Amino acid sequence: MKPFYAAVAVPGLPRYLDYAVPAAIVPDLRPGHGVLVPLGRRTAVGYVIALKDRAEVEGVKEISGLIDDEPLVSPELFELLKWMADYYMAPLGDLFRTA
Repeated sequence: MKPFYAAVAVPGLPRYLDYAVPAAIVPDLRPGHGVLVPLGRRTAVGYVIALKDRAEVEGVKEISGLIDDEPLVSPELFELLKWMADYYMAPLGDLFRTA
């Protein structure tokens, strides 16, 4: 199986970060899932925005775990949050946290 990556929005950051997806959670992971990710010396909550075949940078860290078995938002709410982020030029991670 080739490496699998996720674009993750972390509240408070203006852009997405790429993380490697552990093989154990590959079948369960979908956009809208809340995940725990390493960020500097701490662990942060992030939200999966997209699944990808490759990372934009090398040496990405791995997702630490899922917050819940199901995505935190419905596909409809996910699309609305993406639209709001574009329209209001707001970080998507902040909108997820608020929703």
